[in-house]
Amino acid sequence: MAKGTPGSSTKAQSSQLPRLKIPCPTCNGAIVVSSKVYACAGCDLKVWADVASKTLTPTQAEILLSKGKTGLLKGFKSKAGKSFDARLVLDKATGKVSFEFEKSR
Repeated sequence: MAKGTPGSSTKAQSSQLPRLKIPCPTCNGAIVVSSKVYACAGCDLKVWADVASKTLTPTQAEILLSKGKTGLLKGFKSKAGKSFDARLVLDKATGKVSFEFEKSR
């Protein structure tokens, strides 16, 4: 790509960043790891590294992207400041991440 071409800096930066071991569940592209986001280099899939004041580890992101759901994660914080535990669930069609809570006993 020529210098100044739209997208030239993004491609150069993504090739220098670390990658997850698993491919994108949407397009099989490489998942690039940055401090703020796990993003596919081949499509628009993005998973934010910080979710409800909890930072996802690369291993947790790999599980979420490969299985579509994490195990129970502890230490999320609500907007009101209350701590809670939940699983993260990825909607592979939309790329949105949501919470799944433990059922009350």
